[in-house]
Amino acid sequence: MNEVDNLGDAPRYVEIVRQLEARRAVLTEPLKLPCEQQMAADYKIARDTLRRAMVLLEQRGAVTRRRGRGTFLRPLHARPSSAKGSTVGFIPPWWANSLNAWYTATVFDGISRWTDENDCRLSILQVERHEDDEHKVLEKLATRDLAGLLWIHPVPEQGPLLAAVARHVPCVVVGREYQDINLHAVLPDYQQAAYLLDEHLVANGHPTYSVVGRSAADPYGQSWLTATREAYRRRAAFFDDQDYFLNITPFDRQRLPELLLDFHLQNHPDSRALVLSSSSYLIPLLASERFRNAVPQQLSIAAFDYGIQAMPTYWPGKTITHVTCNWNDIGRKAIEVLFSLIQGDDAPRLIRQPVSIVQGETVQTPNRVI
Repeated sequence: MNEVDNLGDAPRYVEIVRQLEARRAVLTEPLKLPCEQQMAADYKIARDTLRRAMVLLEQRGAVTRRRGRGTFLRPLHARPSSAKGSTVGFIPPWWANSLNAWYTATVFDGISRWTDENDCRLSILQVERHEDDEHKVLEKLATRDLAGLLWIHPVPEQGPLLAAVARHVPCVVVGREYQDINLHAVLPDYQQAAYLLDEHLVANGHPTYSVVGRSAADPYGQSWLTATREAYRRRAAFFDDQDYFLNITPFDRQRLPELLLDFHLQNHPDSRALVLSSSSYLIPLLASERFRNAVPQQLSIAAFDYGIQAMPTYWPGKTITHVTCNWNDIGRKAIEVLFSLIQGDDAPRLIRQPVSIVQGETVQTPNRVI
């Protein structure tokens, strides 16, 4: 659930967002909007209110600004005309040995449905985590006659290769934002995810909690660190990432239960809740009987739904509190952006898709310590 979808008695700027979003469904090509002054007058609102609406629409990829030409409202679905017969590459995460992993399969399903509907093709490329041979990848592109590439959660080690290949063909990244490379990206609204989790934990007596994730040097880890800081700041609190952001990159995942129970939480007794930036961390944690027995009476946990399994399969019979997004829609949006670039059209550089929270049985008010 995002800022627009989370409001009942909506303020004026949210009503404008909803009206313009509704107009997108009937558009077949970008619609040029009036100038800011004219739109504010038409809606009988202040220009600051209009700007707030336009920022939200731009974050959703609903509008694009073309320098010297104006602001355009984009159709809900990309034009398929020139997609017919084209082939694009799909690069799964380096850890995905197949398309059977839940996350990869869900993103791929959204992309493949779009290609089926528009009579074009997908070609799967495996790129190793430390692959640095630009020419090797470009040869594959040429051999397969690929018009563009979709990179799914590329890791920092792939960054230089990603930047090099993007100079030759259009590329869209799914799940992560590489600001220094300035690529187009479609990803969940991690800031809204952090807000939702923060609100839920605070309401259940956890004003201080720990975030488990990857290094801040990784764009995914940085997204969560930045989002959590902002969530704390919004309630006039300070998130001490030195103590409460646990970078588990150097550690053996199988030792994660002991790392958390015996070291981190013992040294931070005010933190009785964990936010897992990847639901895959649940695999080693819930394999530990001791960890399972601590939840939720002694320890609350919440996760973001990004992992190799579907959320209900991690702990059968118990609903885990988590934030979820529609990875299928994100895949579909990513390929729409890619084909806009292939066709030479403008496309939003960054699209953040809505998220929502599922309140489960793993968060409760703390009553005693471990």
